Amino acid sequence: MLRDRGLDPPRVSSVVYGLAAVDCRGSVADHAVMTALGWVPGTRLDICESGGLLVIRRDGRGVFGVTKQGHLRLSLCVILVSSRGGARRCSTP
Repeated sequence: MLRDRGLDPPRVSSVVYGLAAVDCRGSVADHAVMTALGWVPGTRLDICESGGLLVIRRDGRGVFGVTKQGHLRLSLCVILVSSRGGARRCSTP
């Protein structure tokens, strides 16, 4: 019915894509993804590198967290670890 009017039907999916630049302070803000993941200010996160990608997951004992503004701040340690490759964990926010 919607296609008859030239409109696409709403998608039913649990996949959310986002793309955000890292600013000069290492801050990343993609509110659509943060909301979909349920990451609110104060959410603790663990960050590690695997195969050249950063793997970020909720972890109550994580040393990283979502800022009051709803951003994820990547430290220089995280940026350097991700650029060098090799599965490593960064423990410094």
